[in-house]
Amino acid sequence: MNDVVQGVPESSYRANVARILDDIAGQVGAGRAFLVTTPDYTVTPAGADYGDPAVQSAAIRRNNAINTELARSRDIAVVDIYDLSLGADGDRSLVADDGLHPSGRQYGLWVERIAPAVEALLRA
Repeated sequence: MNDVVQGVPESSYRANVARILDDIAGQVGAGRAFLVTTPDYTVTPAGADYGDPAVQSAAIRRNNAINTELARSRDIAVVDIYDLSLGADGDRSLVADDGLHPSGRQYGLWVERIAPAVEALLRA
């Protein structure tokens, strides 16, 4: 999210993520790591405070595609929570009191999605 708000160019973002994933895979092994996609903050009440929601949302989707491509090319599992974040558009209980961040309820949904990946890593 911060890279989108900061306007980091796609080529720089790609290079940064590649370096991070290579470092992680080198330190713990690709089979011992997973990547969680970026949520879409633009559907929250405060989302428009950080740029045009349509433009920012498209950038988040592009970054998530980059994340997924780079992780999978390194045999790093991907846990997609992006769709869960979109629920905040119609369900404000998924948004924290600050109007921007996920609420505990939304984080709980993420945990339900992430837990199987953690369990798989522990079994490996």
